Amino acid sequence: MKDPMENFAKRFVRVEHGMWECVSDGAFNFPQVRVEVTSGATFTRGTTFNGFDLAKWLDEQNGIKTTSF
Repeated sequence: MKDPMENFAKRFVRVEHGMWECVSDGAFNFPQVRVEVTSGATFTRGTTFNGFDLAKWLDEQNGIKTTSF
């Protein structure tokens, strides 16, 4: 069975440094917050949703090392 976090991360494409775009609707229950996304929504590193930085998490899931802004 596939990892649910991996499946959720596949709903996004990286459009530029620190920015991700959702390509398919979905939802995931992280330990700290439930995240619901819709196709076309963009998420930028440093912007939080209920204290959760989705773009940062996506960077981490994809092994992207970033520098401070």
